[in-house]
This record gives sequence, C-alpha cells and structure tokens, in this order.
Amino acid sequence: MVEARSAALRFHCAAAAKVLGVTTLRVVEPAQLKSARHRLTARQHACAYHVVGENQRVVAAERALRKGDLAQFGQYLFQSHASAREFFQNSAPELDWLVERAGEHPACLGARLSGQGFGGFTVNLVLWQEAAEFCQRLETEFRRTQGRELRTWRCRVVAGATVRSA
Repeated sequence: MVEARSAALRFHCAAAAKVLGVTTLRVVEPAQLKSARHRLTARQHACAYHVVGENQRVVAAERALRKGDLAQFGQYLFQSHASAREFFQNSAPELDWLVERAGEHPACLGARLSGQGFGGFTVNLVLWQEAAEFCQRLETEFRRTQGRELRTWRCRVVAGATVRSA
C-alpha cells in the first residue's frame, strides 16, 4: 500500500516536471511553477508545489543552521511537515498528532515527518536539557490517546563524518 502511494507521488512529480519542460522539479523556481499552474492537474500542481517549496526550505534551513539560528531552523521543520501533509499528502494521522503535540512543548523548536511518509516516524528538534522529559511526555500521551506504545530515541547532533589522509 505504501509503495503504491509513493509510486503515485513519483508519477505526479514526473508528470509535472514533463509539463514544465525539466527533468527534475529540483530546478524549478516558484515563479516558474506559478506561471505554469494552468497547465498542470490539481494533483500535479500540489505535488510540485510541495517539492519546489521543500527545495526552498532546505536552502533557507541551511542558512539558518550556518547562522546558528535553531529557532528559525525549527520553523522550517514545522513548515515542511505542514506542506507534506497539505500538498504532498504523504502524512498519516499519527504523524500529524505527533508533530502537533511536539509543537505544544516549549522545548520543541521543530518537528516533521521523516522518510517516505504514510506512517513511520517524526524528527523533533528539542533542547537537549529537556529531551528526556519531552520524550516521556510524548510517550505517555501517545499511549493514553492512541492506545499503543511509542518508541522515542534521543540523539545528539555531532560533527559529520570526515575523510582524513593517512
């Protein structure tokens, strides 16, 4: 089921790219998409709108991280999830619930679904000193309202992998 839904999203994105005369939506600017809206089906436009917006958010999120602006970076995570839910339509009620609850916690700076969607997990940007309490609260509330267990993992961001010469 998930594979079929993911394949449908890829199909709509490829169809939109073809109408726009590009091989990938990665190169499409928002103004270009806006001017071609009338040539796209509603579903093609919604998918392309999410992808083009997501590309813009990634660039802006990188700038926010380079400036050390975690609050702004977190807002891009929330915006990404909202776009995935509303336009790409690859979220799930449980994921929406998790992102919404996460956003209510004062230590959470941002949250979004991760992976291909349609279930799975969320990534939450949380102040480290509050992370244990954040996870516990989310687990407890999920169990109470959803009737099943939620597994959470706390991870710290560290420097990425590097290549060193011998």
